[in-house]
Amino acid sequence: MSGLEELLAHLDALRDSFSGILELKAISFLLSRGKSDFVVAIDAALGGISSVVFDKMRDAMEIHFLLRDFLFNPAHIQEWLTTNERARLKKFSPAQLRARYAQAVGIKPADLPDERDYKGHSKQLHVSPNFFLFGVEGIAKNHEFLEIGVCLSEMFDHAYNLLDAADKLGRNFAKDGWTLPDPTTSLKKFLDGGSSTTLYKSLFVAVVSAVEKSD
Repeated sequence: MSGLEELLAHLDALRDSFSGILELKAISFLLSRGKSDFVVAIDAALGGISSVVFDKMRDAMEIHFLLRDFLFNPAHIQEWLTTNERARLKKFSPAQLRARYAQAVGIKPADLPDERDYKGHSKQLHVSPNFFLFGVEGIAKNHEFLEIGVCLSEMFDHAYNLLDAADKLGRNFAKDGWTLPDPTTSLKKFLDGGSSTTLYKSLFVAVVSAVEKSD
């Protein structure tokens, strides 16, 4: 749990840093929302409610996509904040955010590292006749260790991506005034926690692959 506690503390620090940067102050609430996602997900994982974990990690993933988009397109911050709901949903949907990022790095959306995870969350989010291993019966009986492990791996994985995107965005605007350490190298407890759940992440990827083949 110490790795997750370090994550929550760093999200608070990122929020405070964003609040002190004129261009990022208005979106600092995204870090608070991200923290809330992880707080709820932690409780849900320990309580055996994995479907809630996946829902919250889908939200954290979309925050990550937004921050990443703002890094490559800084003008999009104000546009996202001020445009009408219909235009916002059209231009800043997860699919559009991924498409723009793929174009920026010169690859197809289907070749992005998060492609399989994104599709897996989409399949879990939408009602489908396909069987999904986790979260289909509400509260897990006896809080199965395997299911909790997969939930934890999901949290660490999405947290890493969100922290990285937020840190890069902050550095882009603050320049030499950015004082927070790089979360991808300096948060030892968090990084150790993520490493300890690698096996469960591999299992989750295998499950998603099986679901894809069944379509």
